[in-house]
Amino acid sequence: MSGIRTPSSDRITVLNVDDDPAFSELVSTYLERLDDRFEVRTAETPRAALRIVDEERVDCVVSDFDMPEFDGLELLESVRSKDADLPFILFTGKGSEEIASRAISAGVTDYLQKESGTEQYEILANRIRNAVSETEANRQMDRAFEAIDAAQEGIGLLDDDGTFLYVNDTYCEITGYERAELVGEHWHLLAPEDGVAQFEEEIQPALEATDHWQGETTYARKDDRPVVVDHVLSYTADGTMVCLISDAFGTESHGTPEGGDRLLDEALDAMEDIFVVLDADGNLLRANRRFAEVTGYSIEEITEMDPSDLVRDEDVGRLEAYLREREDAGRAKLESSLVTKDDRTIPYEFRTREMTDTYGYTIGYVGIGRDVSAQRRRERQLERQAAQFESFAEVLAHDLRNPLTVASGRVQEALETGSTEHLDAADNALANLDKAIDDLADAMQGGSIAESTTRVQLASVFEDALSGVGVDSTRLSVDPDLFVEGDACAITRLAENLLSNAVDHAGPSPSVRVGSTQNGFFVEDDGPGIPEADRETVFEPGETSKSDEGGYGLASVRQIALAHGWSVRVTDGVDGGARFEFTDVALEEQTANADRADSAT
Repeated sequence: MSGIRTPSSDRITVLNVDDDPAFSELVSTYLERLDDRFEVRTAETPRAALRIVDEERVDCVVSDFDMPEFDGLELLESVRSKDADLPFILFTGKGSEEIASRAISAGVTDYLQKESGTEQYEILANRIRNAVSETEANRQMDRAFEAIDAAQEGIGLLDDDGTFLYVNDTYCEITGYERAELVGEHWHLLAPEDGVAQFEEEIQPALEATDHWQGETTYARKDDRPVVVDHVLSYTADGTMVCLISDAFGTESHGTPEGGDRLLDEALDAMEDIFVVLDADGNLLRANRRFAEVTGYSIEEITEMDPSDLVRDEDVGRLEAYLREREDAGRAKLESSLVTKDDRTIPYEFRTREMTDTYGYTIGYVGIGRDVSAQRRRERQLERQAAQFESFAEVLAHDLRNPLTVASGRVQEALETGSTEHLDAADNALANLDKAIDDLADAMQGGSIAESTTRVQLASVFEDALSGVGVDSTRLSVDPDLFVEGDACAITRLAENLLSNAVDHAGPSPSVRVGSTQNGFFVEDDGPGIPEADRETVFEPGETSKSDEGGYGLASVRQIALAHGWSVRVTDGVDGGARFEFTDVALEEQTANADRADSAT
């Protein structure tokens, strides 16, 4: 059965259900390439899928519609009977408004129609990430409420008019009322006549003097049976009254103002995410310690601020719309940059749940905010890599079809004329095809080969890359103290491609120099260089000045750089040749002269 994910979970297990094994394998390959957190399991039948859901943890189901045994919506019904919250995406080639309408009515998480082209896999990957993230956020919010509900003391929150905003399970057990019967009602509902008098004569004066009162009171339960409770009342900084009660004769442990407040605070402060309580107008009533740690403001400062003070001016309109418009039965989501006291911005995703009274009127909101900085950085990198994969797919048909056409034509000529010269030409064409396929495979792998990194010495890498490239080792100059963090095999391929490019354009014995810059390293040759107008397009697949090559070498260079989180650009070398500069690189230098930068930078 699918388990609850925790914040430390690194893997996202996707169950792909499709009766076409070839297409299912293609989907799995692209998903795992686009996000290394994905681990894709496959099933060719709905019954096989249900066995996996029963026996293993699954974070998201991606299913075709038209399958043997029963269709995708019947599978959805069976999956939801086992796990009501498990994300389920219908990914089908049999699309119609009727199916889409049925899918939405059945409660499918998302609906996506199969199309030609590779962009559909990036869309699918984003839908999976969003569905899993939203499910985790909702579960975490539920666990926050469960933590408060698990308290042994009864906990109630009241506004300044004495109306209940929230009560936990223990409060309901002591009073005999359901939560929906108390929220939105005045506390007089629980008070006998002498209880109201006690409040006016004893409790209210103490609260006005010290914001705190402790003692015994008598509640009138729903069944009219009186119950004596140990009672603690205090105010939060925002004016919300916290009411803590415990049955004075039914439990051995009685609440104290320190213990009761500490119990509630510890439940909220234990969360790694931000937790807030808002009134019906969106004003901030309460925030946990994490909010203060992130923003740099004190709890007192936060509760006195307007929510718009914590976002950039350009996000104020979105925030106001977010507070006005509620969707999905009282739940809403907002992505905005949180502005700290020292004017830094941190991307956050906020989710809220509506609190209503017995008549369905909104009385406030509770919300959770999650830092999504790492997720946004990851998404930007994946978008850049996905764009590269799309480019490869676009040129694949053209660049691989040409040598196949030549080989096929030459073989046909050989059969018709009997001349072996045509077979020699066909053999050469197939050799070119083989090289193009190898180059393409290298470039396609470039987005996922930096999964494990080590300390790599660039001098060693470039010397190893000399083999088979044809560069004279005496004309290669590499700073021996230059080290980077990266995948050694991928960086070796990067070196081979750059050296091959130098041979192709600067002659059979080019001079190649490798050195450090302020935030990376450079590789330059003494060839004719690359015209400024061509310096971006040289990285595109298929671009080359050599008619007999596929033009994938520099595309692979950029893809390897992207996989490491680096940027690469072309500029002029010191000797007029091409200079490739890699930036945003984590450099390590053995010598004390770590700040040394190439004078030509």
